[in-house]
Amino acid sequence: MDMKKKLTEDLEGFLVILEPGKMQTMGIINAHDELSLIGSDVKDWSKYNKYELPEIKFRISSFKKFYELANNPSVFVDNYLKETKSYKIPVQVNGSTLTDSIEIFKDINIIFGEKGSGKTVLLKEYIYPFLKEEGFNIFLHEGKDYNEQYKDIIKNFENSVEKNENLIKGIEEHFDFITNYYEQKPLNSIEKFKAYHSNKSANKNAKLIKKIDSHFSNNNTETFESIFNAFNLDLDKINEVKTINNRIREDIGNSQLLIEQLNLLKKDLISSTIKKYKNIFIGENTEAFLTSLKLSVQKKTGKESKPNNLGLSKLVSQRLNRANKNQRLIQDLENIKESKTHKLGYIPNKGQVNITTGIEVLKPSDKHTANSIFDRNKIVRNRKLMEKIERFSIKSFKEVNDYFDLEEKISPSEFSYDVIKKRSVIKVAGNHDYGPSEGEKAIITISALLENDNYDCYLFDEIERGLGQKYITDYIVPKIKEQRDKGKIIIISTHNSNIAINTLPSQTIYCDYNVSSNNIYYLGNLYTNKLLGIENDDELIWKDKALVHLEGSKEMFGKRRNIYGI
Repeated sequence: MDMKKKLTEDLEGFLVILEPGKMQTMGIINAHDELSLIGSDVKDWSKYNKYELPEIKFRISSFKKFYELANNPSVFVDNYLKETKSYKIPVQVNGSTLTDSIEIFKDINIIFGEKGSGKTVLLKEYIYPFLKEEGFNIFLHEGKDYNEQYKDIIKNFENSVEKNENLIKGIEEHFDFITNYYEQKPLNSIEKFKAYHSNKSANKNAKLIKKIDSHFSNNNTETFESIFNAFNLDLDKINEVKTINNRIREDIGNSQLLIEQLNLLKKDLISSTIKKYKNIFIGENTEAFLTSLKLSVQKKTGKESKPNNLGLSKLVSQRLNRANKNQRLIQDLENIKESKTHKLGYIPNKGQVNITTGIEVLKPSDKHTANSIFDRNKIVRNRKLMEKIERFSIKSFKEVNDYFDLEEKISPSEFSYDVIKKRSVIKVAGNHDYGPSEGEKAIITISALLENDNYDCYLFDEIERGLGQKYITDYIVPKIKEQRDKGKIIIISTHNSNIAINTLPSQTIYCDYNVSSNNIYYLGNLYTNKLLGIENDDELIWKDKALVHLEGSKEMFGKRRNIYGI
């Protein structure tokens, strides 16, 4: 210190830049109104990029900015913070709103102080509601009940994968059709045609009745139910496009134009469906009426009527439709499969942690295991169903009416529920279906949040609980800085010096537990080494409070330093 004092006196009026030997030393110097830079003592320049250089908290965009920082760090920091987006949050003490507000920066903000000093109250009852009211997407993490928070995080990821309702409706409609498919015993139409041509009626008037020579073929294989299901599927798609249009389109004119076209499409869909209903009604009733009329004439005259049709065309249409429905069911069961993988972070010494959530469909070969997602009591029956659906072919029409056993004929909704399930699997470094320990759940809970970029604000109340210092150093601190660099607001209530200091926060809020103090909340930062009371001009030294509440005390910090020999 004497040498530094002499050097400062000798170089009065000059800008003094110190060159420390270690980066740890550099960090200490720069945090106490001094300027230091690591010199370039690299001998092998081919390895230059392997050297770790100290981090600069502030963006220095010009030499002028650099000079400002070097000449007066406190003034530079104050000016930097004035240019940083911040929010004034009113707080109350004993039911009265304080004159000044708590300032939160769009950066890293640290809250520290003794246990019971009101850190959690400030975070949960004032900061969180204020930011929520501002419209921010916020996650508040409390350093307790890791099991519940772990379950909530896993559930949120699972909810990002949902069964496609349109496909479910299609699957249920196809399944209902194929399991209820039935063919009437074929009529001996050829014999009837022979009888019609060879039969001679004693009634001469029968020859005058031409209706007995008419024929009609109804090849429509659609049903009222299949048309209704198809209508609902198409209607859902139209409504889905409307929803997307309302959410995405900002141009009212373009949005309204699409709505009008969709409304016209809806009218056309309704008209087309009504037309199909009419065709089924006309076809079925025309054939029934003609058959009834011919039977009546035959009874009166004894003359064999000409059959309406051979029935071959209708049978072929029915079987093609049956085969098509079976194939569409198989395709929809394949299409409904979906899988998404989310990054949760990593577990020290084990590797990257991912959660994969997928929609799975029962296979004929699946067997029940401890981790099975399919119902043990129904899996045998459902496997047989899936096997019969997959192996159906043209040869199966030989006994098509008995293709499905009575005990296999379940409702379409039960079928879709039983054979289509959602599964989530935790993987660590490729290790399938990993079961994390209680401590690892705490790690995953924190890292899952820090890996998720969907939030505007990340609020942590004692994030350090359950986490080791190495993990905090290697993962938590870098991740917090990474989210800051993405423009997020991070607010952390902590007793951990590693987090409170090495994240290089722009704002430090000190909560004073002393009941005789004129202030409860002080604002400042480690760059200016000041903490200013928000109710009056009380000023505390940031370093002194940090040593007590983050390091244990100056004496304890010194003892640890001596033990380490640094």
